[in-house]
Amino acid sequence: MGCKVCTKTEGLKTCNGCKHISYCSRECQKIDWPSHKPTCKALSRTLDPSQPVFTPRPLPTRPILVDSITVVHKTTTSKNHPARRRINSHNVPLIYHGILGDPTSPFSPLFRLIIELPKFDLDIINPNSPADEEHRDKIFLALRDTVYSKILTEKDEACAICRRRSVDFSHTQELRSAGLMGGVAPMIWDAIIPYCDMEDCDDMAEEVQTRYVEEGNEVREREMKESYLIGCAAISQVQT
Repeated sequence: MGCKVCTKTEGLKTCNGCKHISYCSRECQKIDWPSHKPTCKALSRTLDPSQPVFTPRPLPTRPILVDSITVVHKTTTSKNHPARRRINSHNVPLIYHGILGDPTSPFSPLFRLIIELPKFDLDIINPNSPADEEHRDKIFLALRDTVYSKILTEKDEACAICRRRSVDFSHTQELRSAGLMGGVAPMIWDAIIPYCDMEDCDDMAEEVQTRYVEEGNEVREREMKESYLIGCAAISQVQT
């Protein structure tokens, strides 16, 4: 990832506080400081052994619906599945985070869960896994149910387009490895867009999702990365 402000990839220097965010110049760092300051303080505390307690700070740009709570996911993988073995039956953390509502609106809340799931489930949904799409989809659907149980309320289930009661949800569910993200756990970033049974709302929700995925890449990457690092910090604190 390049400079957080201008996305340049040359001459980058890491923030002295959190050691996670990079800038190409002092000017870009000064521009970003008002928004980065709360996150910087939260992340830098996890790197300082003199600070025994870590309290995750929310991203400053959105309301926070759920912040770094741990949830145990019950597997739906059959006991005779070839990927399910004793050696990978232990639970591992997965940062499942994203936005509930219209992801292009700054008023839609962010949620962040630390899901403990069996290693074999994570192995199956790995894009490089030999598992078939049916088994992958089954696990992704089960993960959605686990997330729904923690983030949805009557108030949250309004259509993102017309605000009537929703009947279904559109998902992005983007899985990335810990190695790719440079952190301590894999993650799924998911824009969950509620929509109602009106045909126009269904179509518009799909348009919002497409626009967010295809056109909002820079903003999405920044928000995803900052939220991910806070989730990693929370995991590291629990493991110490």
